[in-house]
Amino acid sequence: MAMLSIRDEGTGHFWKVWPDPEAIPAGAVRETGSYLFELCEADEAASADLLIDDEPLKALRSKDPKGSRWRWAPSFHAGTVEAELRLSGSGTRRFEVVTDPDLRKLTRGDFDEMVREILEDTFALFALSGFRKSIARGAGGRSPAIARLEFLRSRVDELEGAAKAIARSPRRMLAAEDVAVPYHRVVRATGPEILHSFRSGRVLSETGTPSRLPAALNGFLPERVRLRRRRSSLDLPEHRQMAACLRAWGAWLAASAELLERASSSEDVEMRRAGDAWAARCRYLSRQLGQLGELPPFAEAGEAPPRLMLSSVFRNDPVYRRFFRLWQDMNLGIAAVFGEFLGMPLARTFELYELWCFLRLVRAAADEYGPEGLDVGDLFVGDAVGGVTVAAGAVTVPVGSGWKLCFQRQYREFWLEPGRRGSLSKTGSTRR
Repeated sequence: MAMLSIRDEGTGHFWKVWPDPEAIPAGAVRETGSYLFELCEADEAASADLLIDDEPLKALRSKDPKGSRWRWAPSFHAGTVEAELRLSGSGTRRFEVVTDPDLRKLTRGDFDEMVREILEDTFALFALSGFRKSIARGAGGRSPAIARLEFLRSRVDELEGAAKAIARSPRRMLAAEDVAVPYHRVVRATGPEILHSFRSGRVLSETGTPSRLPAALNGFLPERVRLRRRRSSLDLPEHRQMAACLRAWGAWLAASAELLERASSSEDVEMRRAGDAWAARCRYLSRQLGQLGELPPFAEAGEAPPRLMLSSVFRNDPVYRRFFRLWQDMNLGIAAVFGEFLGMPLARTFELYELWCFLRLVRAAADEYGPEGLDVGDLFVGDAVGGVTVAAGAVTVPVGSGWKLCFQRQYREFWLEPGRRGSLSKTGSTRR
């Protein structure tokens, strides 16, 4: 039986990626590493092709007539890559490989945390700025950025686990309902139920003697008795809110897929390929969220706004609390925040690290010196539809008490500057 595995050239460890892929430990496949894809027991191995994100890998010579080998160096890449194995006569086999940042930098979870903190710092600093307006959510007219989509993609996978855990053991409540039962089938009824039935339906009079009814009824009886019953229900406010969020996120991803397809009409081949790939991924994620919305706790719930309220259920139940945290992450991911740091491919992870450090310092300075002296006018640019663009180059932010934080500021040679402050060598940028 044909099998494809990935092998770390440094350690020799390998994992099967097709068929029946094995779970690859976090940090095992990382940027700047070198790996071998090895195909074995395949009759058409000599003519097999392996593509990573639609780019074919160069095949290596193999001593096994039923085997093939390809070397792959992820370079500066962190995120999910799509691979295709093309075998003559048996179609195309697709699978995914998740790469982590270099172990000297961050692990996979830390990388998601970094993107989350960049977005959180953007919200916090924007709230302290002079714009004083909310940040719009929705696909709008601009294609969502790659880093945001990568972030949302990782959140949806965790969201699926949380939603299915809730579906396995959902919270319930006792809901009261009225059931109309013919009088001859009633075994037990209370006085208030009988009185309520007199007011809501046809009344019959007893013709037989002697009367078999209580004297207080004077020979009259409702044709149908409305009995009050309690049943176990999944229609909790929390389930309504979660179902509305799942529908809203699915609609956002579907709209984003359409925007990406429109953007893929560009003449740039690389941009068109990336747009088509992410449009397909967004549609898949949208269907994934739609399937989660069909789980019993959410399908049986009523309508509600797509917003979670921090109730006792979300505070005290670990599974529901996990969903609440993921809701916060999803809102960060779909917010209309733009900027070069989000639009660039994740292969340039070092630029994200630099911006992350800068925003962390600006926010810490705002906490230390207060918002009075903070001026982030050069850091954010608002647009007419409520989006926010974050400047990621040559930014100076006064933070109060006479201090300023500079990011990628340009300096000329110090002997050309009137104040004799500048670069020791030549014109360049420094990051502080």
